[in-house]
Amino acid sequence: MGNVKRVQTEEKPKGIIVFGILQIIFSSFSLLLMLFNLFILILALAVANIQEILGSSGVSLAHYIFSLIYSLTISILGLVAGIGILVLKPWARKLLLSLALIVIPVGTANLIFTSVKYTDLSLIMGTTLGFIFGLVYYILVLWYFNKANVKKVFS
Repeated sequence: MGNVKRVQTEEKPKGIIVFGILQIIFSSFSLLLMLFNLFILILALAVANIQEILGSSGVSLAHYIFSLIYSLTISILGLVAGIGILVLKPWARKLLLSLALIVIPVGTANLIFTSVKYTDLSLIMGTTLGFIFGLVYYILVLWYFNKANVKKVFS
């Protein structure tokens, strides 16, 4: 397997397994939600135009399309990273850390934009709760995957 050192299962820190599994679960769930969202949008477009659909919810078209593409991309990359983490691929650690460095500022910007732009309390609350959860998770990812013993496993 190239020059990648293999670590026995008993030597692999349990946190790597936990984060790998969580990443797969979170990314899979997000991917399914985004695919369902896309499916519903396509069905709705058969009945009405996009401006009527989004206009009734108060969501701007540009924000909706960006959020959909961004979430699909992050979900797919997160799924790949989670699988790679479980098999100790060095690129997976780097990908997961990169995702954290992207998700934190984009999530912050989305929270600010949503809070300023929209008045729908359920939209604002959903965005806020999602942001807090994602922020805590990805801060833990940044902390854990930068620990010396974890870096060593992936070297």
